[in-house]
Amino acid sequence: MQKLAKCPHCRGLLDIFAVAINKASDELLCIYTALPGQASAALANYVQLFTPDKSDLSSARQLKISKDVIELTKEFDLAVFTQSLNITVTSIRDHWQRNGYRRMGDDHAYLKKVLETEQQKFIQSHPKQTVVSANKSIEVRTERPETLEESTRKWQENIAKYRR
Repeated sequence: MQKLAKCPHCRGLLDIFAVAINKASDELLCIYTALPGQASAALANYVQLFTPDKSDLSSARQLKISKDVIELTKEFDLAVFTQSLNITVTSIRDHWQRNGYRRMGDDHAYLKKVLETEQQKFIQSHPKQTVVSANKSIEVRTERPETLEESTRKWQENIAKYRR
């Protein structure tokens, strides 16, 4: 195994050949590197909730869950995104510990509820960052990370430096 680097979140070693071969892990790495550290860690912790009891979570499944969560949360502020994921992970793990079993649905229903609650708290605590649009709905300005395509391009440029 040729070590690429250590993951800043889990401290696991990244194998350069495994990353190069596996397209799903390549895209997944782009998603995680595009997010700021705490948001990336929160997303990684949330995705790990879906790990089966008797096997590892495949890169393709991690990618699907990550894309679903990004799509679900793209309208929310990054602080709301991070806080909601952290609350959800803590709450679900506490529930599992109290009840003694693990079961995770695929619809992210609980995360949606937490996002709505945290969004309302954010709007109330940051009134100067809200803008009323023409249709009287409230929009919160968000500073989302670059798109997947942009981060993929940047990541490939950085990897190209090391392949020379």
